[in-house]
Amino acid sequence: MESAVRVQDLSVRFNDLTVFEKLSVSVPKGKITSVIGPNGAGKTTLIHALLGFVNYEGEIYFFKPKKDIRLGYVPQRLSFPPDMPATVRELFAAYLERRPIFLGPTKRLRRAVDMALSSVGLDGYAERNIVTLSGGELQRVLLAVTLSNPPDILLLDEPAAGVDVAGGDLFDNLILSINQDHDITIVMVSHDLNAVNRASDHVICLNRGIICEGPPEHALTPESLTKLFGNPALYTEHSCKKG
Repeated sequence: MESAVRVQDLSVRFNDLTVFEKLSVSVPKGKITSVIGPNGAGKTTLIHALLGFVNYEGEIYFFKPKKDIRLGYVPQRLSFPPDMPATVRELFAAYLERRPIFLGPTKRLRRAVDMALSSVGLDGYAERNIVTLSGGELQRVLLAVTLSNPPDILLLDEPAAGVDVAGGDLFDNLILSINQDHDITIVMVSHDLNAVNRASDHVICLNRGIICEGPPEHALTPESLTKLFGNPALYTEHSCKKG
């Protein structure tokens, strides 16, 4: 299977803390890969290394030249000042347009925003103030912003963290649709093993190194999860059985 990303001998250090030491792993192209592990395992650091946000040693190879790769990124959370007056449409404008926001959106931008919001089930949200959105709505807006210029690889750092069950299920279904409809490779950090089992083609079990990897039925076994988390109580509340 072709790899979208191949990491070879990746080492990341922050002062005296070593997060990884010669980590090697591959992400299959066109598939959904979930990265799981306990807190402090290095999951976000791996995403940040792929994005070039942190210094590292080793090599990261993409399926085409790095200068031609489009990476999309939705962080775990993005906070705004409570008195920020910006609307959803203005957030899109800041991302997509080079012209000053105060000149107003172009017709092209209006169409692009409306289409992107519709694709994530947020029709009519363009004029909403960003700070009035729920956590789940904001995450879907950020996803829509990222998809307005479709990436080759979409990186999601616990995108449904803090979202209720219904919102989490909706987000998972969106991720599946994006992958199937647009053939976008998706790498998703998650703590929800139900979601991982339901939506993933490939799972990377990470705890300062690769503990296991493979399809969910091979990676999400009691033996692998005990080795990964150390204590079954840390994961038994998240059933790994398909519903």
